[in-house]
Amino acid sequence: GTYRPGVPLEQTIEVRQLAGAWLPTAFEATDILLPPEEVLRWDREASVLVRPEGVEEGFTYEVTSNLVAPTAGELARAYEGDDRPGPDEARYLALPPGLPDRIAQITERIVSDAGATNPHQEILAIQEFLREFTYDERVSAGHGTNDILRFLEQTRRGYCEQFAGTMAVMVRTLGYPSRVAVGFLPGNRDRDGRFHVNTKHAHAWPEVFFPTYGWLGFEPTPTRDNPVAAPYLAPPGAGDRPGSRGPGGGGQGDDASGIFQREEFNATGSTFQEAPEAPSRPEEAEAT
Repeated sequence: GTYRPGVPLEQTIEVRQLAGAWLPTAFEATDILLPPEEVLRWDREASVLVRPEGVEEGFTYEVTSNLVAPTAGELARAYEGDDRPGPDEARYLALPPGLPDRIAQITERIVSDAGATNPHQEILAIQEFLREFTYDERVSAGHGTNDILRFLEQTRRGYCEQFAGTMAVMVRTLGYPSRVAVGFLPGNRDRDGRFHVNTKHAHAWPEVFFPTYGWLGFEPTPTRDNPVAAPYLAPPGAGDRPGSRGPGGGGQGDDASGIFQREEFNATGSTFQEAPEAPSRPEEAEAT
């Protein structure tokens, strides 16, 4: 398909402490500048950069990313017609085995009550429904189908992974490809303009595939923000909400990702290879 140009964002990233081989970047990276001796891999499955030998303290690299943020009006028309170029839909539409019918019924009711008339409005209705819940890191861990139903009907509180996973499943019940991404919020900006990112900024959010525009992040987790996605995240009449509270960037991997066909990645001054598989996601990460 033909993809809408985004806004380029140039970043210089210095790593202080980062376990594993993932290189954080704003989504989606298109160019990187490194010393000639460096070897990197681009993992198309997870849309991430990989340094096979890991990342040591002081490792620095320059990245250009393409920030795509269509308007709500553009997304309202994205699914018109039969041309739906994109990822392996069977993979991104697959529902967990044994998913209770009640979850699809709840989703349909939310969409109906919101008066949604196009896919973008339907997805926003789910997002806004979940943003009325309570963010709580003390709740019991659990990502199974019964945990999702309990989250929706009883506890109505949880942390980012539960919000992201639940929304991704609900979106799939409507027939739209979705996945869960993990990465970092933008971090804290200091007086010299540098952003400092550490483990407290780790985050998970759902992404939905839109023809022409690719994977776009949504933000169902209360208190989180995504300023890049503000043009399409806020429902009509909601001002800048929740565009002022959603995921902002950082390294991007995902729990349910697949091949995203549109990336063209350029590595300058370094050896560049395609990575068939992503390494294990780091449990601890700190980048400055």
